[in-house]
Amino acid sequence: MAESCCNLSVKILDKCLVCPPSGSVPTTHLPLSFFDIIWLRHAPKCRLFFYKFPHSTAHFTDTILPSLKQSLSLTLQHFYPFCGKLIVPPQPQKPHLLYTPQDSVHLVIAESDSPHFHALLPDHPKDAKDVYQLFPDWPEFGLLSDGTQLIPLLTLQITIFPYQGLSIAVSFLHVAVDGPALHHFIKSWASIFAGKEFDAPPPFHDRTVVQDPHGLESAFLRLHWSIPGPINFYTEPISQRLGDKVRATLSLSKHQIERLKNWGKSQITKLGQPLEMESPYFSSFVVTCSLVWVCFVVSHAGRESELVWEDELCCFSFVANCRNGRLGYPIPRGYFGNCLAYCVAAIKKSEVLGGNGMVVGMKAIGKRVEEVEKEAVGNMVEEISVWMKSAESGNAVAVVGSPILGAYDTNFGWGRPIKTEVLQIDSGRLFCLGESRDEKGGIEVGLALSSPHMARFVAVWEQNLKLFGCL
Repeated sequence: MAESCCNLSVKILDKCLVCPPSGSVPTTHLPLSFFDIIWLRHAPKCRLFFYKFPHSTAHFTDTILPSLKQSLSLTLQHFYPFCGKLIVPPQPQKPHLLYTPQDSVHLVIAESDSPHFHALLPDHPKDAKDVYQLFPDWPEFGLLSDGTQLIPLLTLQITIFPYQGLSIAVSFLHVAVDGPALHHFIKSWASIFAGKEFDAPPPFHDRTVVQDPHGLESAFLRLHWSIPGPINFYTEPISQRLGDKVRATLSLSKHQIERLKNWGKSQITKLGQPLEMESPYFSSFVVTCSLVWVCFVVSHAGRESELVWEDELCCFSFVANCRNGRLGYPIPRGYFGNCLAYCVAAIKKSEVLGGNGMVVGMKAIGKRVEEVEKEAVGNMVEEISVWMKSAESGNAVAVVGSPILGAYDTNFGWGRPIKTEVLQIDSGRLFCLGESRDEKGGIEVGLALSSPHMARFVAVWEQNLKLFGCL
């Protein structure tokens, strides 16, 4: 049974605009690369951080908030695209990003009742709607006379739970940046506020460094233009969109992950296949994603007696950071934009539901990881097409986030976050991976499903961990 703190009340204390220091950044146009255009019509992505903060609201607003605003302003001087707008003109003009010295970021300050803070933290299933009041409403779009849309890129909300804690909610458009770039920004802000050195390169904004030998920009622009109407993120209220969705966090310890790796190696050996100890089949990412994938498909199909053995494809998608040389030419480590290859592994549903589903999943994902090292982006159009068809039939699942983002290293001086979550998993086809907040080498899995599906998923998860010797 999912718990809910649906009586959560949030009072808005202040709404303000924060911009870079006056005169520090000139008007700047930024083109979109094909890595960005993929995400043009995606709704805002949201990351939520919870911190212990045993002080009053007055202490926060009088003592902490001025420094937070100042440090945010200084951070935005370097990460200025976030203050700008996504400019979406009518076809055939290309969308782009535009920053002007008049632009700013919306920051909302809110307060909630103290007891609700601890009700939001547990990992067990909770009503998925509970956290939405901790996120700001998305600012209104601008609209020019010729139909050009001007869409904000970032909005923030800090909610105080007096004498207990606070939350920082970051909502952003994926078309502007990917996960590594977002966390570059957040950790820079935290470091400037805390007065600490942040060991990271400055953001690099020249998006022309991304080459397009496969003509992907044109392909993705055609896909964008093929969708009728303007960009519109939300067409139904949260209560209707989420229904009975519940949100939960499942954890794998470092020991459990090692057991999964060893189990996979033993199974592949039994099949008489050559065993390479450095194979991507046995990475923490692959074994964790394979476990979630199999649990998702089995729990989605229903009880074992009701499983339908079909040859339709089940798809799993992930992204691969291309700042590390995968493109065959250098991309600066501090590149501020999207630089993620879109990857899809596909296998037949009968193979997932069979007795070797976990091994088949490991091999499919591991093989795709190997392939992206050799050719990162050439097949993205075909893979997105396969993913979309699979998603329509309900047989697709994707992972967002990554343990290497180090979300729990975001320290404003109040200590590490005691919980961090990703909101967009509420679509039901996504799950989030993050590093363990308690143990180096462990992994957290965040997911949101209907209440009955979540109950089945957790049961299959525990059954598989027991089968694989991890319980």
